[in-house]
Amino acid sequence: MSALKRELRSLGAFITNKPPYCSGTLAVPNEDLILFYGKDGVASRIDLSHASEEDLKHLAEACDVATFGIAQRDVLDESYRKAGKLDTSAFSMQFHAGDAGLLEAVKTDLMEAQRQRPIRAELYKLNVYGPKSFFKSHVDTPRSETMFGSLVVVFRTPHKGGALALRHDNQEWTFDSAATFAEQSEPCVAYVAFYSDVEHEVLPVETGYRVTLTYNLYFGSEDPYHTVPNIHPNPLTESPFRDRLKELLKNPAFLPLGGTLGFGLRHQYPLKTKGAWRYERKGVHPLKDLLVYLKGSDAVLLRICREFHLNASVQLLFRDTNGKRDVEVLCDRVVDMSDDCLDTQLWFHLRENYGGKLLRAVDGPEQQQDIEVHWVTETPKVNSIESPYIAYGNGASAAHTYMYLCLIIEVGKAGNRETAE
Repeated sequence: MSALKRELRSLGAFITNKPPYCSGTLAVPNEDLILFYGKDGVASRIDLSHASEEDLKHLAEACDVATFGIAQRDVLDESYRKAGKLDTSAFSMQFHAGDAGLLEAVKTDLMEAQRQRPIRAELYKLNVYGPKSFFKSHVDTPRSETMFGSLVVVFRTPHKGGALALRHDNQEWTFDSAATFAEQSEPCVAYVAFYSDVEHEVLPVETGYRVTLTYNLYFGSEDPYHTVPNIHPNPLTESPFRDRLKELLKNPAFLPLGGTLGFGLRHQYPLKTKGAWRYERKGVHPLKDLLVYLKGSDAVLLRICREFHLNASVQLLFRDTNGKRDVEVLCDRVVDMSDDCLDTQLWFHLRENYGGKLLRAVDGPEQQQDIEVHWVTETPKVNSIESPYIAYGNGASAAHTYMYLCLIIEVGKAGNRETAE
């Protein structure tokens, strides 16, 4: 291993990743736990703090059968999801995550570098999971560029099972609301909030009824496209990476002539791909504007690079797997492939028509190289024309798709490292 690769690996090792979720309980007055629900002009009432099995069964029977999203359409398949749901027009209650102070707890525990940034919660659905109900592994459907996560509030109704399994970066965590309630004596709700690209699964309910509210979480900003977030660092997680990067930038032997560093971002982000060129004509640049929506350790990384006045840009990484060799291409704009009819290799199409920059070819002779990127962390799961949408979600696609992205950092030559204008 070369000295440069050892230095890059040591830098990447200092990026600290927190679990991509937070959970806990919140004390709630009894009057906030009264649920009114009904359809077709017939209204019912249930006290979710003291609900009987008969009351919960009635609630479950009033629900519609829950669907899930696949390939941009809603599907009913109880072998994949078995649960009941009520749309927001079919129920009402005093409890709301924003009024209860729950959003402040979520910001404190989940947001890492953006604790002071305003967020908002949009009520999405009420779900009821009765005996033998479940929802297999899925990722929540992105609703817009500003959506960063989901919040699930679980009411204290008698149930066993129905734990929520969360998976990300080959790690897994479990939030068991039934076990959480067993440790509480006062009226309360349980909650779990997680980033929107976290795969999750509702394990089968063994007995009773698991009743939840789901909220979509959005970044709040008066100007969502150009406002730079007020970022407040967490010294315990940022200091090691900052110190190591500062040490390398001071070292004249590290990229003495300058160069380009690449970081595979940890999270996926929702982007509009259909008709992306129309947004550019209106002065909206989805990849550039995405900088204000970075999450978790990705936001920490951007903050530190800006502290050192290094140019940073979010870019898409594509891989052309046609032919005898793989070729990687970086694009600094969103590419809409839906209307393109390719009569040439993908890498050539991206390079000629979208300003893509050709990287070193993989496992084969190189084409002419446009840029060399020194990767600090793993390259993201590359996007290809064959996989433009997520497979399973909680609802049909809303004109957005998740994409794995990378952060490209320009480093100046020794003695003049700053690159930001």
